[in-house]
Amino acid sequence: MPELEVKRIVIGSIDIKVAIFFKGILDNHPQILMMEYCYISENFYSLCIRLSTEKSENILSLIWKLNDAECVYGYHYEWLAEWEDDKRRRFSESMEKYLGKKEVFTSQELFVMMHIAYAEAWGRNLDNISDMIIYWEPHSVVRPQLEKYAEWLCRECALEGYVINMIRDEFKRRGSGLSS
Repeated sequence: MPELEVKRIVIGSIDIKVAIFFKGILDNHPQILMMEYCYISENFYSLCIRLSTEKSENILSLIWKLNDAECVYGYHYEWLAEWEDDKRRRFSESMEKYLGKKEVFTSQELFVMMHIAYAEAWGRNLDNISDMIIYWEPHSVVRPQLEKYAEWLCRECALEGYVINMIRDEFKRRGSGLSS
């Protein structure tokens, strides 16, 4: 679907100590779509694969069913507040615009679609999707898996994709505190 074609996808393979700093740099950039940490962003791969086996009329209710079921367990609980009623409604309205166009979607299309819906739920006006860059940084994933995610996302389309890897050098961080 041309309306789901983005410029590129960037996956962050960034040490947790640097990730907050890096996301802060990207935050509010007019060409970057990214989600905050939530059930959907942390489970994009499995969620998109699962949803791609469903008919479009079932996708939205399944997203919320899985989100609500998982957010009550463990560390997902604090993310539940993120989906206030108005944001959930706007996310759903945005998703419905696309879901009505086809009977089934690829997992990659769903990945892009959910990023767009998330941005619109938070009030972003997206004029030109084809000029946007999606930044995704899953945290609960071993870093070598991220290269497989990049292959998955670029498999169905001719997108440029990148994996960014940044590490914080502990010796430079501590500086003169390490001198003898």
